[in-house]
Amino acid sequence: MGKPVRFLDPFVPFGNALEDSDSVAATIFRLANRLGGRLTLSDIVIETGMDPKQAEKFIESMIDGIRVRMEVDEKGIVYYEFPEILARHQDRV
Repeated sequence: MGKPVRFLDPFVPFGNALEDSDSVAATIFRLANRLGGRLTLSDIVIETGMDPKQAEKFIESMIDGIRVRMEVDEKGIVYYEFPEILARHQDRV
């Protein structure tokens, strides 16, 4: 498990929020790679140490339909998928 990442609210003037956001995004991409390209909000909270509401807001800001997309399965579980990473892992199988 990686080191928890400190997340700063971008609306609070402290440090460089952009650098912190980039660091969190990189952590989430590494986690997605480690878990095969599919994450839940709980995965993100556990890895980053972020508050669940902050984590949800952050991952939803990353959704672009190309690199990150949100899918809901038949049980209602929300997954955040990283198609490029999913494809890479499927090629290995």
